[in-house]
Amino acid sequence: MTLRHITARGPSCGARVCDDEFLRYDLSLFAAEDEGRTEQPSERKKKRAREEEGRVVNSVEVNQTLVLAACIAIITLLLPYYVTIIKDYMLTTIGSLSKVDTNLSPHSFGTLFSGMGTIIFKMLLPIMVAAFVVAVLSNLAQTRFLFTTKNIKIDFGRIAPNWKNFKQRVFFSRQSMMNFVKILFKVAVLSVITTTTIVENYRALISTLSLPPAQSMLLLGHIVLAMLVKVMIFLLIIAVADYIFQYREYMQNLKMTKSEVKQEMKELDGDPHVKGRIREMMQRMAYRNMYKSIPEADVVVTNPTHFAVALKYEASAMQAPQVVAKGADHVAQRIKDIARANGIEVVENRELARHLFYHVEINEYIPEQLYNVVSFILAKVYRMREERVGMRRVS
Repeated sequence: MTLRHITARGPSCGARVCDDEFLRYDLSLFAAEDEGRTEQPSERKKKRAREEEGRVVNSVEVNQTLVLAACIAIITLLLPYYVTIIKDYMLTTIGSLSKVDTNLSPHSFGTLFSGMGTIIFKMLLPIMVAAFVVAVLSNLAQTRFLFTTKNIKIDFGRIAPNWKNFKQRVFFSRQSMMNFVKILFKVAVLSVITTTTIVENYRALISTLSLPPAQSMLLLGHIVLAMLVKVMIFLLIIAVADYIFQYREYMQNLKMTKSEVKQEMKELDGDPHVKGRIREMMQRMAYRNMYKSIPEADVVVTNPTHFAVALKYEASAMQAPQVVAKGADHVAQRIKDIARANGIEVVENRELARHLFYHVEINEYIPEQLYNVVSFILAKVYRMREERVGMRRVS
C-alpha cells in the first residue's frame, strides 16, 4: 500500500476523516520493508540468537558423515570377528539341522531364529554404540555444548500456518532448493560409485562362488568396505560444502538493518544526545571549579588578549603538565587577574596558548609534542621566581 492509496478515499471522504484514517498507519513499517538487511550481525546479535532463540550453525550432513565414518571404522576393525561368528553360526546351524527330525517343531524354529538374533545383536551392538556416541559428540561440537528447549516448545500458531508463507518456506526457499539439489546429486554420485565398484570387482565377485564360505565373506566384506570408503569421501566433501552453506545462511538470516545497528549502539553506549548532554554538564562543572584551581597553577600562557591557559606541574608526581583552567575573552582576562593576584607568572606565547585552548581540555595533560616548549617556559618561570626571592633577601 502506498501513500497515494492511503490518502485517496474519494470525493465523499472528509478531510478530518482522511487525516484520522491516515494517522492510524505506521509509516515506519513501510520503510522497514524497503530497508535491506545489509549489515553483518554483531557479536551481541549472535549471542542473543544462540542463548535466547537456540539458533546455531548445525549441518546434518556433517553428523551423518561422521556417523558413517565411525561405522566403517568399527566394521573394518571387527571384520575378522564378524566373519568368524557368522562362519561358526552357519556350521552350527547346518550341523543341528542334519540331526533333527524331518518334522521340525516350533521349538526348533524358535531355537534357530533366537541364535540368529543373538548373532545379529552381537554384530550391530558395537556399530550402534559408536554411531550414537559420534552423533552426540558431533552435535555438541557444532552447537558448542548448547542445551536449550526453545526449538521444542509448543507453538499453536503453527497448527494452522499461513499457506503463502508455508509454500514459500517449504517449496521455494534457498534451504529447500539446496536440499533438493543435494539429494539428486547424492543419488547420482552414489549410483555411479556403486556401479563402478561392481564393474571393477566383477571377477572377484564371480570367484566367490568357488571359494570357501569364510574366504567368500571376507572378500565380499573388503569389496563393500572399499565402496563405503569411496562413499564416505564423497559425503565428506558434501558435508564441508553443506556446512559452509549453512554458515552463510545463518549469517544471512542474522544480518541487521542500519537502524538496528544504530539502536544496538545506543543500547550499548547510550544515546549520543544524552552522552553529549552529560559531557556538556561536566564541562560546565569543570569551568565553574577551574577558578579555584588557578592559585595552584605554575604559569598562565596567554595570546595575549584572547586566550589564557593555566598550567600546573608537579615534579614529584612524574606526570606531564596539566591544564587546570582556560578561557577566552572576558574569561581569559579573569584568569589573568586571579593569577596576578596570587603571584603567578603570566607568559605570552601566541601559538602555544591557541593550541592548548583548542586541543587540550581542562584537567587533561598536555600532549608529548608540547613537552619541549612548555618545559622551556616553566624553566623560565622558575628562574624568575628564584630571582625575585633573591632580590627580596638582598633588600
